[in-house]
Amino acid sequence: AIAEGCIYLQSETIDKIDMIDIYTGLTKSIYFGLLVGVICTYMGHRATATTEGVAKATTQAVMLCSVMILILDYIITSFFL
Repeated sequence: AIAEGCIYLQSETIDKIDMIDIYTGLTKSIYFGLLVGVICTYMGHRATATTEGVAKATTQAVMLCSVMILILDYIITSFFL
């Protein structure tokens, strides 16, 4: 009974997903990865050579990445809608 339910859910999921959904997900993941890499590299190079400086740069990088991912997600989603 459980296997039949899993097969039903899998077939329903495949029926509901379009190719644009997969393309959008792949595009977003590439841009998010590039964004995080660039921001963290920049913040790492800008950090002072102390433990406090590295901790501050890490916190700033995480906060900036979070905000920028939300903004970039909005922009990319508006292109695909």
